[in-house]
Amino acid sequence: MNRTAGGLTIALVVGALWVMSGGGKSSAPTSTEVASVAPANAAQSSGASTMRVPEQQLASLDAGRAVAADDSSVGAFRIRLDSLERKCTDPRSRLADYAVVVQKDLRAAGQTVTLLQVLAGIDGSVPSGATGLNCAEVAAAFLTLTKR
Repeated sequence: MNRTAGGLTIALVVGALWVMSGGGKSSAPTSTEVASVAPANAAQSSGASTMRVPEQQLASLDAGRAVAADDSSVGAFRIRLDSLERKCTDPRSRLADYAVVVQKDLRAAGQTVTLLQVLAGIDGSVPSGATGLNCAEVAAAFLTLTKR
């Protein structure tokens, strides 16, 4: 890919993530996008009628079934989202949305990647001491560099 095409790809992905995040509007969608793609049985987890936190939603999506709030995979997602929240200005639910969009795009390109791998990749793309970043741009750059 030449430099112009690469720059255009990054711009398009950043634009798509920006639009998905509401384009700066206060009425931007929240984690309902993540919940809307949850497995059909996700709301039937042991004792819980609905999932309330993005890390549990992401863990359920990765597992293909509902997972309990105390499942170790939920803890792994919590660690990544906590780290990204310290680095980014984006809310936790938006960070989860970015992971879902990036995974979808990578799968469309024929790559098999879990949501946890996506979050780890986005998180690892940002130095640990960084703060105040727009992680839509970080997610877009991660997608562009990871996509084959």
